[in-house]
This record gives sequence, C-alpha cells and structure tokens, in this order.
Amino acid sequence: MGFEERTNLVSLIALKLKDYRSPLITLFCKGSKEKGLGHVYRSIYIARDLWREGIKTAFNTKLAESSGVVIDLPSKEEVLEILGSLKDRKFVVLFDNDGTMNNFEVDVLVYPDFIFSSYMSFKAKEVLTGWDYVYPPLEIRRLKGLPPRGRDILVTFGGADPRKFTRQFLHLIQENPIKENINVHIIFGPLNSDYSIFSKTSLPSNIKLYKSLKDLAFLYECSSIVISSGGLSFAYSVFLERFTIGIPQSGMEERRIKFYFDSFNFVKLAYSVDDAIKEVLKILENSQS
Repeated sequence: MGFEERTNLVSLIALKLKDYRSPLITLFCKGSKEKGLGHVYRSIYIARDLWREGIKTAFNTKLAESSGVVIDLPSKEEVLEILGSLKDRKFVVLFDNDGTMNNFEVDVLVYPDFIFSSYMSFKAKEVLTGWDYVYPPLEIRRLKGLPPRGRDILVTFGGADPRKFTRQFLHLIQENPIKENINVHIIFGPLNSDYSIFSKTSLPSNIKLYKSLKDLAFLYECSSIVISSGGLSFAYSVFLERFTIGIPQSGMEERRIKFYFDSFNFVKLAYSVDDAIKEVLKILENSQS
C-alpha cells in the first residue's frame, strides 16, 4: 500500500488533536557526526506536514502548552530522559529504529524499519510499522510507482558520512569512470567537510557535486541507481524501488541492508566502496544486454 492508501503518522496525530483549539506538537530530535542527521531530517518532514494540517510545531523545548509530543532520538538513554519530563503531556509518539524501545509505555510507538516486528511484543497502546512511517518527505512520496526518468546514479552517505565513503567513491570513480552520458550525482551532507576540497578539484563533466540539498526528489526522479549507507536515503531508494546498493557504516545499518537484500532483488549489499562501484558497472552492463 502507498502513503495515500492508509492512515499515516501525521493524519493520526491530527485526528488525536482535532478537539484542541490551538494544537502544538513538540518534536525532540538530535543529530551528530557519529549518529547522522536522519532523525533531524525526518522530524523536519513531519513538522512540515503537520503545518499543512494546521498544527504548529516546536523543536527540543518542553513547552507546558504542548498537547502532543513526537520523540525522535538516537539513544535509549536520551529517550528515557525526555519521557521522564513528559508526564503531563496529552499523548506521546515515540520512534524506535532498532527495536530497543518496545517496552516503553507510550501512546503510539512508530517502528518504521519493521524488521522482525511480527516477532516482538510492544507495550505501546498503538504500534505503527511499515513504509508509511519511514517518513520520506512529500516530494519523495509523490514519486512512488513512477519509473526513473533517466539512467543517472545518485550517491549519498547521509549528513555526516563518518567513514568517509564519499571521499573514497570520488577517488575510485575516476579510476573506473562511468560513461559520459550517465551523470553521477554526489551529495555531501552538512557535516561532511570534504565538499570544500572536491568542489575545487577537476572532475569529469558527468560528476555533479551538491552540498546539503534540502530537496533530493529531483535526483531520485532522474536516477535509476542509488548508492547509500543504511539510513533514510537508503530507505527512500528501496521505497521507490530503485536499484539500491547499500554500504553499511554500522552494525545496525548492515542488518537493515541485509534484510532488504534478502527480500528484494533490486537491493545489493556491498562491504566496500570498490565493491559498490563494481555492482554499478555490472548493473549498467546488464541493462544494455
């Protein structure tokens, strides 16, 4: 099912708050070079859709008048700290990305990765799982079911890229060049300082560099292959059923990529940037045969 075919997170929150005169949602989120920025991006996308529903949002502030709370934090300890300060809130929505928060007694628990969720027990009053709750922005959701408009390649390793995969890719792609009629779009996240170096480097004309893009939809639209780690950009690519090559930067990302590799023939698992480029060349060769 697609986003428009079932109740998504924002419409559920709007329903819960329909009797409040001036509803306000507080979103707690945190990003870092080590943990990435996926939590922050997703919270922003949720906030934008809440505003479309007439619900105001605030970030990382314990406002007394808040009538609902979405928590999107990367660690269990941070969630416990926030939950302890929310006893007077009307309801609490909690994101759980790795299955470690299934024992939290909250109103709604969002388990977007939904791996092994059928084997887990939850204490939340309501549990939401599945693609609808990975929560791509509206611009990505509108591409669902549409074939890519081109044969381009999108490379994105999140907001931080702690293992410097972007740098490795740029070095290796010059040794194994892609045909000139295929553009390679490489995104540097806001915490990736290598952009200042490579933006001044002479590169093949079909390699396009971007820094901290707010809207990635146009690149997913024209790309048939996506190389990513196991974060939100990977989830968006699988959601759109693009050829997706995942290179994990952590154990959790490896488990996530392997799950989808075992489930979908358009997902590949690579353990190095070099292996990922070989997969790209193989896909391009097969598409011409």
